[in-house]
Amino acid sequence: MINNNSSNQTYEDILSTAYSFFIKKGYEKTSIQEIINELGISKGAIYHYFKSKEEILQSVLLSEREKANTYLDKLILEVDGYNAQEKIKHILNRLTSDEKINTTNRFLLNQTNNSKAIMQNIIQTVNIDSIKFYELIQDGIKDGSLNTRFPKECSELLLLLCNIWLNPILFNRTYEETINRFIFIQFTMKQLGVDVIDNKLLDKVKNNLKGVGINENTK
Repeated sequence: MINNNSSNQTYEDILSTAYSFFIKKGYEKTSIQEIINELGISKGAIYHYFKSKEEILQSVLLSEREKANTYLDKLILEVDGYNAQEKIKHILNRLTSDEKINTTNRFLLNQTNNSKAIMQNIIQTVNIDSIKFYELIQDGIKDGSLNTRFPKECSELLLLLCNIWLNPILFNRTYEETINRFIFIQFTMKQLGVDVIDNKLLDKVKNNLKGVGINENTK
């Protein structure tokens, strides 16, 4: 009989090891054999949990999403007592500053050849990630710090633009083009009555772009 605790640990170890390799070497250059060798398990053991490397990738992405959602819940609790506009600004700044999330985002940025991963990211953004921001925007309408007729649409648009459209690697954009689009997002959200993107966040986005090798000199 398989020990459930041991089985769960092996599953988590595979995800953790695969994630480390994906970050260091990239998904395409990582082999299942490398993961097997690192963990010291048999090939049968890894195929007990996953049918393919792509299935491991999907599980890694799901696991990282779940961690990000848990972190978002924690941030929301941190800003209790602020009005909704201040809450969202604080949350966006903290999310942009978090190194673990930025590491995952840099990995996601490089999945340009994996259409399934990109589509999963879009669906997750609209159907799950935006819900908490929708609730915060609704709170902002109630407390008077935000003023929009479209709270749900704004929550989805904000995350889609920031998570997908702003991606410089996915769309092969320069530093200047990416920054111009961020400023456009800032302007658009303000016009829609959801003024939650400040210049402090812009500075952090600039630093994150440098972290993926995109800077003022990138053409």
